[in-house]
Amino acid sequence: VHQSSTDAASSLLVTALNEGRDVIMDGTLSWEPFVRQTIEMVRNVHRKRYRMGVGYKVADDGSVTESYWEEAEEDDVPSEKGVKERHPYKIELVGVVCDAHLAVVRGI
Repeated sequence: VHQSSTDAASSLLVTALNEGRDVIMDGTLSWEPFVRQTIEMVRNVHRKRYRMGVGYKVADDGSVTESYWEEAEEDDVPSEKGVKERHPYKIELVGVVCDAHLAVVRGI
């Protein structure tokens, strides 16, 4: 269940960014490679389009691949004739902390 909901959220995120919509993302429990790749995508999405990558994968030999976003090929991108010029996103990171007992109650 967790993987399918994570995939659905990632799909909504990349679609919203590709369409130039405003996004507020709760990155609770996000890990560094995901955050770095997401920020890189957001910084460049006004110039190129993206799609979901393979995510976190462990190969048979034990090697790990973390590729959360990939540049979309031109054929994968709908035509944008008549669309106004896209501007870079403004990224704001906000850190919020709370006592553990409050976080657990909120999560339930």
